[in-house]
Order: sequence, then structure tokens, then C-alpha cells
Amino acid sequence: MARDLQELEDFLWEEFDAARKRHKDFIRDDCYSYSTDQHPHNYVVESREMLASLAGAIVAVRRERRVEKFAEDQQKIEEEIANGTRRDVMIGKPLKIKP
Repeated sequence: MARDLQELEDFLWEEFDAARKRHKDFIRDDCYSYSTDQHPHNYVVESREMLASLAGAIVAVRRERRVEKFAEDQQKIEEEIANGTRRDVMIGKPLKIKP
């Protein structure tokens, strides 16, 4: 699963870089000549929204990768505690805190 997420993140970065280049080229050209009275679109804003969507997808993939890594680390820690091989954690009585 981690490899699939890595490939997805790489793909999204490639798409983001290509979209950013297209956006810069589009800004450099006369972007307002593309809109007509029948189809009044603000292509600059639409392009920025697309870039924001791609960036949001990249963030979501990175967040998912961190969650998976955390879950794997947590499972490994729990196994080490159960086996008694973890040295930095001692299982003892719970602390009683006085109010």
C-alpha cells in the first residue's frame, strides 16, 4: 500500500508541475481572449482552483502515508511490548495521581 501511495504522490507532483507550467504559459498569453459573451469564464481563477485541488490531493496522500507509517510503528511497538523485547518501556502498576 505504501508503494501505491508513493506512486500516486509522484504522479500528482508531475501533474502539479505540468499544470503550474501551463498556468504560467496561460498567464503570459492573453488569457482573456479565450472568454466570449456566451461562455464568460475566468480561466485564471479556474486554473488556480485546479492547482489548489492538486495540492490538496498531494497533502491528503502524504497524510495517509504518515498515518500508515504511524500504524506500522505502533503495531511494532505493541508486539515488542508483548514479547518483552522493548527496553525503553516498563510495564508496571498504573500511577495513582492524587487530586
